[in-house]
Amino acid sequence: MTERDFLPEGVERRIRSSTTTGGWTTPHVQHRRAAKVLLGDLRSQYASILKRRRREQLNGNEAAASLLGRTDDSGLRREALADAVVILSAMTVEAAVNLYGVSLLGERFHRRHLERLGIVQKIAMTIATVEHLALKPDAEILKITGRLFDLRNQLVHPKARELDISNGMPTERDAVGMATQAVKDMERILELLRTYSWQMITFTGP
Repeated sequence: MTERDFLPEGVERRIRSSTTTGGWTTPHVQHRRAAKVLLGDLRSQYASILKRRRREQLNGNEAAASLLGRTDDSGLRREALADAVVILSAMTVEAAVNLYGVSLLGERFHRRHLERLGIVQKIAMTIATVEHLALKPDAEILKITGRLFDLRNQLVHPKARELDISNGMPTERDAVGMATQAVKDMERILELLRTYSWQMITFTGP
């Protein structure tokens, strides 16, 4: 006799215990490390630019200082690094949530019913199904996830917009601040997942 022999008609499997052992791929581990490594690279590049700008300012070259990092490839590299950090942070969260669902619900069930949901709904439905907890719409984990993925979607689904230059040209975005916040959001989401599931402590521990 196996566990399947005791299942009611039409039931594929029981939800696994959070202490169930098994083998699963863990892409979130590499994505998480990569996001942090690239954020470090971005900060180093920006610090170097600031140092060079201060040197030019001390020499009285204000115009040259203002152009440093904006008219050469270094600015493009910083922007690309910042975008990569945001995307990797979002990838980390989605991969961790998918692992959470697959490890406890099984890959086939997860693929049929949860895989194609939006990330906020996927988190809410996975926690409801596995932990029997119904999250409030304003739960912190859902709000932070929504913020991170809104930013990610702006980057991977770029839209052209009309500009009203009568109010001046758009200001340069804070690439370092944006990337730093993305990593903070990623880490906070993983921390909150660990409060809901022992399995997530194992998979996403510090």
